[in-house]
Amino acid sequence: MIGDPVLRWLVSLLFLLSVAECGTELIRGRRIPTLVVSNTLHVVMAVTMIVMAWPLGSHLPNRGLLFFFAFAGVWFLVMILVADRTHTKRAVLGYHAVMMFAMAWMSAAMGGVFLRTQPASHHHTMTTAPEPMPGMDMSRDTPPTDTAPEWIGMVNWLCVIGFTVAALFWTYRYFSTRKHASGGPACGWGAACQAMMAAGIAIMFGSMV
Repeated sequence: MIGDPVLRWLVSLLFLLSVAECGTELIRGRRIPTLVVSNTLHVVMAVTMIVMAWPLGSHLPNRGLLFFFAFAGVWFLVMILVADRTHTKRAVLGYHAVMMFAMAWMSAAMGGVFLRTQPASHHHTMTTAPEPMPGMDMSRDTPPTDTAPEWIGMVNWLCVIGFTVAALFWTYRYFSTRKHASGGPACGWGAACQAMMAAGIAIMFGSMV
């Protein structure tokens, strides 16, 4: 969940626009099975990110999402291998695979998969320990606590930086496409939505560090 309500609404808007673009492709685009599956995966991912930005996201089955996004990442990797693509399209598919694996990582981190339990500390006392005073808790045991390894934060920071760069790249791609093409207002809309999706992911990871 994102604590800042402004960022929460911003992320929701970014992913809502992404849902609109991918949903339009599903409805009005080519009915090629692989494209249908790919667009469906993106729609599910965007909707999940919207829910995760709000308090309701704490009730999502994080381990189930981990496996779903891992499957989605593998799907795009397979598309690189089996589809007849140009180098540019393979690079785009590779980016989508990385994005899905990043979502799997986020689901795992938010679900506490990487937390480690610190054992309770036991303070040994002398053989003749004083009697506890009334009203005082003389327990020498500290309950175990769950902590995240430091490298978790490092990976999250890498994701923030990586998807920020991706958002800038897709923004450049959008304006470059609009400049060199005459397809109307919808020209380059896919690149714009990829930029918004990358920006939303960067904000989500930023809220975790």
